[in-house]
Amino acid sequence: NLLLEEYYSYALPLISNLEREVYKENDVIWEAGSTSDSAKFVVRGVLVGIQDEERGISEEIESGQIIGEAALVQNSNRTSAVKCLSEVAVLYSLSRKSYQRLLQQSPKIAMCIQIIAIRNLSFRARHVSHNIFFREGRNLSI
Repeated sequence: NLLLEEYYSYALPLISNLEREVYKENDVIWEAGSTSDSAKFVVRGVLVGIQDEERGISEEIESGQIIGEAALVQNSNRTSAVKCLSEVAVLYSLSRKSYQRLLQQSPKIAMCIQIIAIRNLSFRARHVSHNIFFREGRNLSI
C-alpha cells in the first residue's frame, strides 16, 4: 500500500500535466532548429528522428520512448526533425509551462525527467561515437 501511495505521488502530478496528441503518417512533429516547447512520450506508433536527410542519418523511435526531453531541460532548439512513420501515433506531451510548474511544485518528478535526459544523452553520445569508430575501422575502447 505504501508503494502504491508513492507511485501515485509521482505519477499523478506528471500525468495531470500531459496532453494527448495524435499524429498520422508523414505528419511532422517538429523541424530541426525549431524552438523546444515540449517533451513527448510515445505511447503508440513509430516515429523517425532525422538528423541529416541527405546522408541518411535517422533513427526510428518506438512506443515507450521519450523525445525532446534534452532540449526541454536545456532550453535549447531541436537538433533533429521528427516525423510520424506509422499510420497513427499517439504521444503525450509535457509542455515547457507544465515542466516549469513541475520544477516548482514537484521537483522530484522534474529531477526524474532531467535524469532521463542525461541518460539518453549519454546513450546517444556512446552510440554516435561507436558508429564513427566503426566506420573508420577502429575499435572503441571501453
